[in-house]
Amino acid sequence: MIEIKAKDLKQGEEFNYSGREFIALGWEQNGVLAVSKHTIGKMPFDENGSNDWRKSSIREYLNGDFIEKELDPSGLLQFTSDLTADDGLTDYGKSVDLVFLLSADLYRKYRYFMPKWSTWVWLITPWSCLPSSGLIVRLVTTDGSLGISSASHGIGAAVACLINPESSVICAGRRQKGEKIAGDYLPAAQGGVKVKLNPGAKTPTRAHEFDAGLDLYCPDDCGQIIEAKDSVTIDTGVCVEIPSGYAGFLKSKSGLNVKHGITSEGVIDSGYTGSIVVKLYNNSGLDYEIKAGDKISQLVILPIITPEVEIVDELAGSERGENGFGSSGR
Repeated sequence: MIEIKAKDLKQGEEFNYSGREFIALGWEQNGVLAVSKHTIGKMPFDENGSNDWRKSSIREYLNGDFIEKELDPSGLLQFTSDLTADDGLTDYGKSVDLVFLLSADLYRKYRYFMPKWSTWVWLITPWSCLPSSGLIVRLVTTDGSLGISSASHGIGAAVACLINPESSVICAGRRQKGEKIAGDYLPAAQGGVKVKLNPGAKTPTRAHEFDAGLDLYCPDDCGQIIEAKDSVTIDTGVCVEIPSGYAGFLKSKSGLNVKHGITSEGVIDSGYTGSIVVKLYNNSGLDYEIKAGDKISQLVILPIITPEVEIVDELAGSERGENGFGSSGR
C-alpha cells in the first residue's frame, strides 16, 4: 500500500479514504470525484416518498450521522449537484453537499469506470418534478443499466464525494515510485473542453455521446471548391484550450473520405490556442464543393508522452532490426 495525494490518482483507480474503498472517476469542480466501491446498505431515497434530494431522508443521513461516524469530512470539498429531472424540468435546482449520490448524467459520463454493484443503487436524479411523478427516482440496476423506483423503496446507496486534491489517500497495487507514465492520471479536462468561437464559427459537436471525435464545421461565408487532386485550407474559427499532457489530432471524416476521397490530418499542441485551420485534400478525380455548415474534419483529444531525446551510439537489438517495408510479408 502506498500513500499518495488524491491529485495523483489514476482514473478508475481504487483507493482507500477514511477506511472506505472508493473508485476515482474524474476531475470535477476542482477536486477528484469518487464513488464508493461498495454500497453502504439499503435504504429509501426518502421515507416520505419524495424524489426531491434537497429534502430527502437519504441526504439527511449521509450528511448527518454517516459523515459524523463513517467518513472524515476534513479531506472533502463541497460539490454542487445538478438536480435536473430526467424529463428536463429544473424545479429542484441545485444542491451543495459534502456527501451525495451521482446524477444520471455523471453515471453515463463515467460509466466505464463504475464498480459493478451487486444490488440496485440510487442516483440523485428525479424522474420528473411534476406532482404526478414526484415519487419516482432514477437508479442503476445490477446489469449497469438505468432504471426507476419509488423513493420509498429500500435500494442500495453508493456514496459519492469530491476529494480535495491535496488530501492523502491509500492505494493498494500502485506501481512503485518512478514508474509513472504520461496519460495515467486523471485528465484535468475530463469535465469539458474550453472552446472559443470566432464570428461565424460553428460549435464542435459529437454525433453520438461516446464518439471519440468532435466534428469541426466549415464556418459561415467560407465555402470552397476543392479541385481534383488539389487541396484547400479552411479556417474553422474554433479555438480550443487543450490541457498539458494532451494533444489534438485532426482526423478525416469517414463519410468524406470513403465517398469523396476528401481527407484531413493534423496535430494541435496544447500550447496552441489560435483558430484551428484544416487542410483538406481531394484525392479523387472530381471537384468537390465544401459548403458553409458542412462537417469537414474531426478533432480527437488524446494523452501523449513527451520523452527526452537521448543520443546514443547504438540501439538495443531486436528480432526485426533494420528490416523495413515489406519485411513482415504480404
